[in-house]
Amino acid sequence: MATRDRLVEKDAPKVRVAGRTGGPQNKLREDLYKNAVRRIGKAIEVEAFIEAVALCDSMITDRAEALSQAMLNDEPKNFPTTSIVEAMAFVGSSYRQKDQPRSAELVDLNKRVTKWATNRNIVLHQFVIVSNENSNKSVEDREIHAKETAETGYKLFRD
Repeated sequence: MATRDRLVEKDAPKVRVAGRTGGPQNKLREDLYKNAVRRIGKAIEVEAFIEAVALCDSMITDRAEALSQAMLNDEPKNFPTTSIVEAMAFVGSSYRQKDQPRSAELVDLNKRVTKWATNRNIVLHQFVIVSNENSNKSVEDREIHAKETAETGYKLFRD
């Protein structure tokens, strides 16, 4: 299925509500972002790295979805909210649909987010799983990886 085949009506339940200056959704997002930034800082401080990673994922995904939405603002359809990797693919598809080149900065950011998403998956989905691939990773190794992933995710969100 082509990425653009994932487009749905703008009022579909899983479509991000578009930002509007002074609108209640913008105030809610502002409050949610402030809360998330505070929680990420606190989570890193108290070594709750998994929470920090999850919040970074949500914020980065929202930023990617906002960019796709802005690119497709005059179109009748938009992409639904989804995973971080798909959200980045939707950004690329949005640029292609509008026949707009992505900046070198955006291409680089896409690569960094995609790489980060792999580490995010390890932290969120494999922290306690012992597999052939990770059986040599101690609790301490996994905590260090989670901390690095949280810190990198927060930087990516800021970028």
